[in-house]
Amino acid sequence: MINSVRRITFPRLVLIALILAAIIIYTFNIPIYTVESHGEISDQYNSIQELNDSADLVVLAEVGSTKGFKYKEVPFTLSLMSISKVIKGEKKQNDTIQVLETGGIINNVEYTFEETKALKKQDKAVLYLKKYVGPIVSGDAYVVLGVFQGKFKVSETGEVIGSSKHLSDNLKKIKTLKDLNL
Repeated sequence: MINSVRRITFPRLVLIALILAAIIIYTFNIPIYTVESHGEISDQYNSIQELNDSADLVVLAEVGSTKGFKYKEVPFTLSLMSISKVIKGEKKQNDTIQVLETGGIINNVEYTFEETKALKKQDKAVLYLKKYVGPIVSGDAYVVLGVFQGKFKVSETGEVIGSSKHLSDNLKKIKTLKDLNL
């Protein structure tokens, strides 16, 4: 009887690993490169008080799911978020809201604005939001004040992480939930 068992050679093993990596990257929409965009922001916020005064809704929320897409060649992310705490506004704890951001991950390319990444699944953040009005999203949705200025990610340890190095000096100083008056 002839033994027909083949051994996997190193080149075949590398090929299999590359194919598996490509499948995982494609399936989970993992970014393989980043496209940066820059522009002028119409509203500048220098303090939490200014953000709070301008916001329709201020919440601590967690991203449940995201959807990246382009509208007229501009990349956007629509996040479905669960509210953990309402600081200002008409929503309640455990309500779900839609948040529209510029940028995101689309077809394995991450689009950023002023080096600011869109929120991802399971991210927690304190958000200063304005009701969205426009053609991109149907239904009730919100946008972050000042594109990124009203977005403060919260780490697992509770540390607050400003969304961008382009924040005002006062907003860059925020490091804890207490600094956000929470």
